[in-house]
Order: sequence, then C-alpha cells, then structure tokens
Amino acid sequence: MNQEKIGKFIQELRKEKKMTQQELADLLNVTDRAISHWENGRRMPDVSLFKPICEIFNISVNELISGERISLNEEKGKYEENIIESLNINKKNKSRLKKIIVLLFIILFGIIVFIYFYYNYLFPKFDIYNVIVSSSDIDSELSLKKQFNYKNNNGLFNVWYYGIDSVQLCDVKNKCFLLEPSIKYKQIDVEKIKKYLNFQYKEKNIDKFVLYDGNSILYLNDKYSILFCDTVNDNKDIYIGLNSMIKDLNGSVCDNDENIIKRFTKTYSVISVVEDDDYDYLNVTLKEFQGDTAMVRIKRVENIENGKNYEFTFINYYEFDDNIKNIFDHAILVDIKETDRVGLEQVNESVYKNMNR
Repeated sequence: MNQEKIGKFIQELRKEKKMTQQELADLLNVTDRAISHWENGRRMPDVSLFKPICEIFNISVNELISGERISLNEEKGKYEENIIESLNINKKNKSRLKKIIVLLFIILFGIIVFIYFYYNYLFPKFDIYNVIVSSSDIDSELSLKKQFNYKNNNGLFNVWYYGIDSVQLCDVKNKCFLLEPSIKYKQIDVEKIKKYLNFQYKEKNIDKFVLYDGNSILYLNDKYSILFCDTVNDNKDIYIGLNSMIKDLNGSVCDNDENIIKRFTKTYSVISVVEDDDYDYLNVTLKEFQGDTAMVRIKRVENIENGKNYEFTFINYYEFDDNIKNIFDHAILVDIKETDRVGLEQVNESVYKNMNR
C-alpha cells in the first residue's frame, strides 16, 4: 500500500464532495488534524475506518487501498495485487518486529549485565580478616538496642548492639564495611561471620562457649562479645557488644530467656569489708559454711555489711576447682542479695560450667 497515494486519493474524493477536512472529520468522528495527516501521507487511516470512508465516497475497499478508482476489468487484478502487497507488508512488519524484539533483548541484557557488575562494584563480596567494634561514649549509660533485621532461610531475625555504636568487618586489605549494609546487600552472610570467629577460636585469639541450651554460641575476647542465639523457641537473634555484655545483661538475652545461660548460687558470710585503692571496688573477706575462707575483690555494692549472709549468683564458662578464690577469679558475678538462711538451709550449688568448645 502506497500511503502517500492513498492520502492524495482521499483528498481528491473529499474535494469532489466539496467537503472540508473538518466536515469529513466530524463524519468519521476523528479530528481535522487526523484528516490532514492522511492527506499528506504522514499516516494511514485506522482499518476500522476503511468501511465508513468507502461508504462516504461510494468506493470499494479495494479502490481505497489502491489509492485510485478501478474499472471493472481491473478489479480482480488490483484485488489480487493488494492482497499480495498486504502480505508482503505483513511479512516486512513481522521481520521488523523480530528485529526490534532482538534489539530490545540485547539492550535489556546489557542493562542487566551493567547493573550486575555495578552492584558488585558498589557491594563486593569479601572475606573477613578483622572485626572492629566501636564503643559508645563511656560517659553515657550502657544500653541494649535493636539495630536491624536480617533474613535467611530460617526466617527474619534481629541484631542487637550493647554499649557499641557500630560493627565493621574488614578484609585482608583493611578495607572495612559496616555490618548492616554488608548483610543487607549480601556481601557477607552470618555463616561467614561464624566461620571467621571459629578460625579465631582455633588460633586461640577468642574464646568460644556453647550456652546452657546446647545450641547458642558465645564468642568472647577482651574487646567484644558476639552471641548467636539458637534456642528451643527458635530464636536466632544476634547480640554484639562489649565483652561485659552477658554479665551486664545478667544473661537475659535471646528473647530475654534467662535460662539460656545456666547459673549457680553460693552463700557466703561476710567477715570484713575493706576499701580498695580503686573506689569502684571493695576487698571483701568471705566464708563458706563448713568451707574455706578467702578475701576477694568485687565491684562496689550497696549495703554489704560484716556479719551478714549473702547469696552470690554466678555464670561460668571455665573449669576450675570449687573454691571461693577460683569462683571469683573465673566466674562472672551477676547478683548479690542478702539472705536469712543459715547452716544447711543455705544455698550452695555446685559450680556449673556452661560448655566451652
């Protein structure tokens, strides 16, 4: 179909009818601009308008497509010619459409490849060589804060910070990445962090403890502590904080389940209380019922007096002989409370050792 020829033919037919472009547009329910586009060969009428146009100008569709009037002798030839031309146009359109689809696919593929490499440039995967924990202002009150969520195959879990502002994971070139975006953008996963900590444990740079429930793992050194919860209640939260975190939180972690870390309680009589050179500490002489006597250094507490009995509650990860000095040297003191119990009524539990792997 010759678009320009069809446009001129419509123009001739309109003028023969002494119609304006607007009058023809009104009859066909289109704009006069559309008529102008047809007549100038810029566009073709929609197929749905072929029949109305032919009825207005008393021509056949074959004549409209041919762009000229056709005699009866020429009708059949022109009809076949238009069919063949339409088929050729359809074939060309299909070929053009196929080329466009291939081009779009190539462009889309290029965009995906670009995004992939750009994303990996911005958020490269890396192996952990060091962990840096930034502590909060020492003058501010230590607190436990939910930092962010992370999702893995087991569900959505929380990451908590205690007394720290940030955690950075650094690679062998000392390029460091904040923990939250590193997990969020899949630069690293939780298992890789555990793998690093397990390696540090094998190298004896960090202690590793399996807590009372037998699954939750605590990693601890002189700078930080990291607890991976894995409780019977299916809590998989992560706690990261100062190395005093478990003690300061009284073991109340992983859904505040105080049973996750096993405690033991000993009752001692206070024989004497002496000020230490460091105001934050006291030198206290303790005696166990039918047991030994020893002087220990503990953090200052209110209202601890000579001659009274107190129940001392501890958390422990190490193995040692059960005596006062060893308990205060190696276990973590989490609570002191006065008691009226005497003699055999006193609570004197055996030292419980949370497993050390």
